[in-house]
Amino acid sequence: MRGGRRGAAGADELPRAGGGGDAPRACGGAGGGEGGAVSGIEVRRLGLVPYRKALELQERAARALRERAQAPEVLFVLQHPPVITLGRHAGRADVLLDDAALARRGIDLVPTERGGKATVHAPGQVVVYPILHLLRRRLGPARLVEILEAAMIDTCRTFGVAASRLPPHPGVWIAGSQDRPARKIGAIGLRISSGISMHGIALNANNDLSLYEAIVPCGLQGFGTTSLRAELGRDLDCGAVEDALAWAVRNELETAGETRPAPPARPDGAPSSRRGVAG
Repeated sequence: MRGGRRGAAGADELPRAGGGGDAPRACGGAGGGEGGAVSGIEVRRLGLVPYRKALELQERAARALRERAQAPEVLFVLQHPPVITLGRHAGRADVLLDDAALARRGIDLVPTERGGKATVHAPGQVVVYPILHLLRRRLGPARLVEILEAAMIDTCRTFGVAASRLPPHPGVWIAGSQDRPARKIGAIGLRISSGISMHGIALNANNDLSLYEAIVPCGLQGFGTTSLRAELGRDLDCGAVEDALAWAVRNELETAGETRPAPPARPDGAPSSRRGVAG
């Protein structure tokens, strides 16, 4: 794949598509993929970025959208070092380890303004933060949630995993059976302020699922957590997962606006996925 900007973002600039840097990817495979603009949406591939730095980048991109008519909408595509984030409805009781235990495991704990409760981010989990002007797009919060969930479902299908919604619970799930409970593979948590969206989605690809033992995931008990690797029994090329998820988000957004970007080259052996294109 083509090389784009990778590695942690600098403190004094908003990363631009197509910049330099060759830090190793956080999970297996060649990875890469250059950023760019599609129908006014810039895709910025950041590699492995500390959560607090990524939050700062989101805030700056959102502020630019509010203040400048020509500022681009942005999809930040990245991974995080181990971190537990708490949404607006989460409490310390949703974290099952004390501060000393978290520190020993190298897990940061960050309260946030997003919706939802507790979740985990770690290397090998693909995260997309869409910084979008929902007023210009005439999209409401519920519709944006549908779009982002559909993008994760599409991406799972691309890699041969059947995922779906599990109302009334948010996110994307693998259906349960008599032997196994339903298990969550993709999480969603948003903040919308002045019509601008922040935060976003996290799809488990190759990440260490044992980290979820530190929390009550999204405040739900009696459910499991899974990943593409766990479902398929093999490691994924996270660069390919990033490409597929970024394209699926763009496709769902542009389908909602009645324009459709071309799909990326699909991973070797993976079926083509074009959810919403023909509809």
